[in-house]
Amino acid sequence: RYDNQPYGTWTERMFSKLFRGSMYSWTPIGSSQHIDVAAIKEFRDFYDKYYVPNNAVLCISGDFDPKEVREYIDVYYATRTRGADIQRETLKLEAMSGELREVVNDNKAQLPAVFVGYRGVAEGDPDSYAMSMLTDILANGESSRMYRSLVAEQQLAVQAAVFPFALEKTGAAILVGIAAPGKDINAVEQEMYAQIDSVIARGVSDAEFKKAKNIAEAKFVQSKRGSLDMGMALADAYAMFGNTNYVNTEMERFNKVTREDLQRVAKKYFGTKDRVVMQFMPSSDKK
Repeated sequence: RYDNQPYGTWTERMFSKLFRGSMYSWTPIGSSQHIDVAAIKEFRDFYDKYYVPNNAVLCISGDFDPKEVREYIDVYYATRTRGADIQRETLKLEAMSGELREVVNDNKAQLPAVFVGYRGVAEGDPDSYAMSMLTDILANGESSRMYRSLVAEQQLAVQAAVFPFALEKTGAAILVGIAAPGKDINAVEQEMYAQIDSVIARGVSDAEFKKAKNIAEAKFVQSKRGSLDMGMALADAYAMFGNTNYVNTEMERFNKVTREDLQRVAKKYFGTKDRVVMQFMPSSDKK
C-alpha cells in the first residue's frame, strides 16, 4: 500500500532521518526486504515473546453481565501463561544539527509535494495539548491559516496540512504541502514557514484560540461515542499511562492551555532549523 501510492514512502523516509539512531527510525510494518527473508521461526518467536498476558491489556466495554464475561475470560485467557518480563528499549536520539533535505523522484505523483518534519512531543506530554490545538489553528479546515493563505488566497497549493505524530517516548510535528498545478513547491514550503513564523512572532487571535478549544472538545466527544471507542480509549490509557482515569481528565488538560502556551510551543518545536525536508517530484521513470 505504501509503495503503490503517491508520496507513499514519506513516513519511512522521514522517520529514518528524524529519529535516526533510535527504535523509531523504522516503521512498524517493516520493509519488504525484511519480510521476504523472514523465517517462520522468527514470527513464532516474536509472537511467543510479546503476545503474553503480562504484555497485554484486556478491556471490556458495553452492556454486559460481569459474571458471564468473567466466565468467558477464564475460558479463553486463563490458560495463557505469563511470559518473560519484556525489556523495553531506552530511547536514544542522535542530536540534529541543522536541516536535512532530500528530493524524491516519484513516478506515482502528479503534483510536487513537500513534507517537513520536526521533532515533537510524546503522547501525554503537557505540551502535546497545546501542540494539538496549534496544528488545528494552522491547518484544520477552510478557516485555518495555511488553507486560507496557500489554497484559497494565493492558490499555491491544493492541500496544506499540519499534524502532530505523538509516540510513546517522543513525537513529531509534520507539515505537508501539495503544490497547485504550475506552482513552485519551494514557494509552498516558504509560505508554510511564514505562517508558523507569524504565530511565533505575534501569537494567535482570540477567535482562533476559541475555535481550537471547540475542536478539541468536539474531537474528544466524537472519539468516545460508542462502546468500542470507549473501550479502546480506556485500554490505550492503561497501556500508555497505567491509569484508565486518564480518559476522564483529558479535557481538563486541554482547558489549561493558554494562548501564550500556543505561541511558546510554536517557538519551541517549530522555531528551529533542526528539521527534515523532503520534496517529492513527479517523475516519468517507471522503474
